[in-house]
Amino acid sequence: MEKIEYTRSDLIDYYRWAEEKFISVIEKIPDDTFSMQNKKIDSSIRHLAMHIPMCWFMLSTKTMKEFGEQYDIVAKMSKSEILTFWRTQLNNLEEYFQNLKDQEFTNKNEEHKLYDRDLYIQMYCDHATYHRGQLAYLIKLLSNEKAPNTNFPAYYYWKD
Repeated sequence: MEKIEYTRSDLIDYYRWAEEKFISVIEKIPDDTFSMQNKKIDSSIRHLAMHIPMCWFMLSTKTMKEFGEQYDIVAKMSKSEILTFWRTQLNNLEEYFQNLKDQEFTNKNEEHKLYDRDLYIQMYCDHATYHRGQLAYLIKLLSNEKAPNTNFPAYYYWKD
């Protein structure tokens, strides 16, 4: 039995693969459904399709001002433009991750912590997984499309 080795490169490829699967499904969803607000989770497919690539964009920004300016631009985009922006962020992941340094965070007690770069990357990837779960729920709830299976074992099964 071959042992699967897990590298940062695999993680990047996996997240590109998983998010591209969601983008492909979202492209089929009508614009009105894409923008429909779900009151139970106070979100929409549109909001999550904006939020996920904005998280990746955050890796490349220098300031929260730059992030806020880009968010304002993305908020005015059409569905097609949002999905193109998402794909652009996916194409930049490897560059973002290569240039990323260890990150400092301050917790609720004002304690400063330094996150290792790889831990920080994993944190972002976990965050994206959380939001893809929300997307899967909204796609099932609001549309006739089937949410894709994007768990990690499925990636290894389907990737070759």
